[in-house]
Amino acid sequence: MGLDECPDGGKCHHQCGLKCWRVQNCGALSGVYLNDEWPDSVKEKHGVRRVNPRHASPVKAISDALTRVGVSKRKDQAEVIGESPTMWSRYLNGHRSPQCAKVAEWMRSARSEGYELRLQWDADGAR
Repeated sequence: MGLDECPDGGKCHHQCGLKCWRVQNCGALSGVYLNDEWPDSVKEKHGVRRVNPRHASPVKAISDALTRVGVSKRKDQAEVIGESPTMWSRYLNGHRSPQCAKVAEWMRSARSEGYELRLQWDADGAR
């Protein structure tokens, strides 16, 4: 028995079985869930791995900084930092870990778009 529809109403194109590939690998469709993020109950049901806090730290810090200046939707954040919306969702969901050069590239892109973001790094990660 497989899924015919993704939890956010999208059509299933991945022959998922009982766990949605999109929940495990992408963000939710825009406007369906709060902040375009899968609710914890959906993530748990579909076996999403727990995020390593060290991996998510600079990504979350950039997302939080953009949200504070009014750029809260993932697709808009991706545009500001020069990343594809799909990859930005993968980073935010903790499925990919950015290298330092990638974080620096995002910061340069944000600056070129007029957003002066500042990250503070310490032993606990970035803020």
